[in-house]
Amino acid sequence: MAASKFIGFFLLSFLIYSIDAKLSAKQQSEDAENSAEAEKYITFTPRGIKSDGYTYLARAKRKFRVECQFNSDDLHSFHDLKWTTKNGIVIDGYSSTSRFTVAMRKKNSHHIKKSLVFTHIEKRDEGVYTCEAQLQGRTVQRQIRIHVAEPIEWSMPKSKVNAQIGEDLVVDCDATANPEPSIYIMDDQGRDMTEKYGQKIDDDSNEDDDEHKITIQGITKLDHGRKIICSANQFFEDLQATDSEDHEITVDVWYPPEFEEPEISQYAIEGRPVHLLCNVSDANPAPTIYRFFQANKELRDDRDYEIKIDENSMSASLLIKNVQDNDFGSYRCEVGNMVKARSNLLISLKEAQPPHPVHSDVIEQKKHAIILRITQGKKEDENELPVIRYIVQYQRAEEDNYPRRYEIAAKPNENSIVYEVPGLIQGMDYSFQFMAESAAGISESFNLTASTLDES
Repeated sequence: MAASKFIGFFLLSFLIYSIDAKLSAKQQSEDAENSAEAEKYITFTPRGIKSDGYTYLARAKRKFRVECQFNSDDLHSFHDLKWTTKNGIVIDGYSSTSRFTVAMRKKNSHHIKKSLVFTHIEKRDEGVYTCEAQLQGRTVQRQIRIHVAEPIEWSMPKSKVNAQIGEDLVVDCDATANPEPSIYIMDDQGRDMTEKYGQKIDDDSNEDDDEHKITIQGITKLDHGRKIICSANQFFEDLQATDSEDHEITVDVWYPPEFEEPEISQYAIEGRPVHLLCNVSDANPAPTIYRFFQANKELRDDRDYEIKIDENSMSASLLIKNVQDNDFGSYRCEVGNMVKARSNLLISLKEAQPPHPVHSDVIEQKKHAIILRITQGKKEDENELPVIRYIVQYQRAEEDNYPRRYEIAAKPNENSIVYEVPGLIQGMDYSFQFMAESAAGISESFNLTASTLDES
């Protein structure tokens, strides 16, 4: 009796086990089919860090984005594709500004894709997320798992480092994070910089403290804009994966203002105004200090002088409103920026005579133009400078103030030029003024009246 009960119990247990095994095998088969179907229809971009393609490593405090694409035209609405949390909560595109989804169609196809976006991902965002598609009455889904690593803290977090010309620049690429990163220092071509620049700062310094530092000795202008790449590489043992972060540092070399020439000459005519120009050709940062001196006395805005500064064009000017005999001589323009040293431009203001007045006569009259000859007067003073250009102003007889003006460059060693004034009105009287200009100023005007031809 006991034996028959045992046999019956054994047969019943075997039957239950067989049924469970068949159900389990069927479930595994269905899961495999579902998984294969999901992988066929749903792909993620970018792929995850592991061979499974769905494990992701994000850096805390950074933006993170992963795209789910449905590779078929069977989805007709953006609402048919969605992201959910591990609790089944749908992530939409408007409820949160820090975690949301963005839907669009793939270019050149009707495939729908939806991105899961974290503007500043945090440790609390770590976990499983599901991309789910409603396809012809059934659900197709794939999951991803996001791991969030703590941010890397750089010893020099700024992207730009300032260095004054001639000084040594120390760049510290040390960084702290968990797990502890390995540090590499490279240039923007990927070449290791530690062999050339990784020398100790001083003989007594701690070797560990200097391990991730480089020193560029005697900074020059050629170092301006140089890029140093600090690369931190981490191995995450629990994920059996690596990750790296690059921190780019640009060298900003500061140097004092420079001039095209250390000393220049300018010319003035007694009784007339003159602008002494102080133009900086190069500087970093741009100068903010401009001062003018005569005989070590600083000149300021008053009834005799006016100083104008244009920081954008790195220039300044000193206006001497009415040049007198004691204004001729040496001036100094002192320019400064954030660099310790100041720069000086020496300006020698010399007396000169204005150009001798020119003469002009009419060569030919046309209906809509007049051809004129401009002749330069003879040089009568050794202090008279060469003519740079001729100025022609003209007006119709009934007009005032000579509204039209032309400037004609003078040619060396030529005392006269022929010039045609075009665009005139037929049968009209015109008044002309002619002047010569040199570095010292403008000559007195020569006046001429001429007419265009009438139709008759």
